Amino acid sequence: MIVAKVEEGRKACVAKIRPFETITHVNGAPVTDVAAFEKLIEDQQELRWSVRRMTRGRIVVIHLRESD
Repeated sequence: MIVAKVEEGRKACVAKIRPFETITHVNGAPVTDVAAFEKLIEDQQELRWSVRRMTRGRIVVIHLRESD
């Protein structure tokens, strides 16, 4: 899934996700399309995204909610 836009101040922006990066995996599961991405992020407290830009990859961790 290719990132089209990152809104200033949002969690993806804070995690330094940039437009045109490709999210390949969420918490180790492959992302094949937007529907799969939405299902993988549903009800999660923490996300680990495998992200690629050109030939370079990295892992991005995003905390969505505080733990109880």
